[in-house]
Amino acid sequence: MRPYTPPPGLHIHPLESKVGILSPLATQMTGRPVFKAEALRPVLEAADTDVVHFHNISLVGGPECSSWAARPCGS
Repeated sequence: MRPYTPPPGLHIHPLESKVGILSPLATQMTGRPVFKAEALRPVLEAADTDVVHFHNISLVGGPECSSWAARPCGS
């Protein structure tokens, strides 16, 4: 991975799991962020979160994660 220094005010929250391939498999089978919910929920519920970029929302439990947003999309 290339080194990256985000500009001031931009915070990156990478998702990593200690269970490896089991994490995306469990999420794909359940539609819920089984092993990543603990990391995702506080970021998405934060009132100061402006932009969330997922490369593949289906692999992080998209429908459930979307419901955690502090503000509805477009607000």
